[in-house]
Amino acid sequence: MTISRSAFLAGTASAALLGSRATAWAATPTPIAVGMIPTSDLLPALLAKDQGFYGKHDLDATIQILPVPPTIVGGIRGGSIQFGALTAPAFLLANQGGLDLVAVAGGARENRKSPRTSVVARTGSNIKTAADFAGKHVGVPGISSVLDIMFRYYLTVSKVDPKSVNIVEAPFATAADLLKSGALDALCTADPFRGAIVKSGVGYRVADYWSELHDNTLGLFWASTRQWAQANPAAITAFRAALADGVAFSTASPERARASELDHFKVATPLTTYDLSLNPSDFSYFAGVLQALGMLHGPIDAAKDVV
Repeated sequence: MTISRSAFLAGTASAALLGSRATAWAATPTPIAVGMIPTSDLLPALLAKDQGFYGKHDLDATIQILPVPPTIVGGIRGGSIQFGALTAPAFLLANQGGLDLVAVAGGARENRKSPRTSVVARTGSNIKTAADFAGKHVGVPGISSVLDIMFRYYLTVSKVDPKSVNIVEAPFATAADLLKSGALDALCTADPFRGAIVKSGVGYRVADYWSELHDNTLGLFWASTRQWAQANPAAITAFRAALADGVAFSTASPERARASELDHFKVATPLTTYDLSLNPSDFSYFAGVLQALGMLHGPIDAAKDVV
């Protein structure tokens, strides 16, 4: 069969047009909002933004740095955040309350070799042991945050009634000033804020209470709603890949990673060993902690909540 020149050119133009449209459609990035608190545990997510790794994996990411962890749960619930950095207690309590979340990627782990969270006391307070916290004012970044829950569990295990301690909310950004002014006697905090407080001489480390309770526990990790995750499996895979690129960058270029942390948080700390893996047993441990404190009721099925 003979094809005329005009027909051939028309067909070629149509094919080119369809091909360009397909390429444009395929290259359209998925918009996501990433909610996090200001901590070095989550630095790979910031590096992924700074270094263009989200775009590399066809994601258009907006980073939201929020003052306290509970606001992230609210953002996920309201749909303004697709990927939120949560702790296992916040995750379990949210699901107990009816918010169907799934864990999609790990972040960092708390271990005794390199603990990143501590309770620090104001210099001159003479707080040395768990028993010394009775009657004192202790700040936590959020009531029912993981630092609060693990501190209460630390007191309980140490035979100190948590009700004997005045535990108040003190967001990371203002907590150091409250400690310095004397409004707080002690503070449950994490790097980079812990390092800055100790370095300044305002406070000193009393106990690395979280890692002392249990070694190698899951710290902050990434969660989404089950509905969004099921509807956007490619975005879940892309998000994990972007985080992995962020981790690789922090390993290959630690000084540039620290510069990025300094830019975002105004302080740089020793880089964390990141771990993007997740295991259902991580959630089972925290379920036991919450049950011991009377905060979680009934069994959990951790396996179905890790995707």
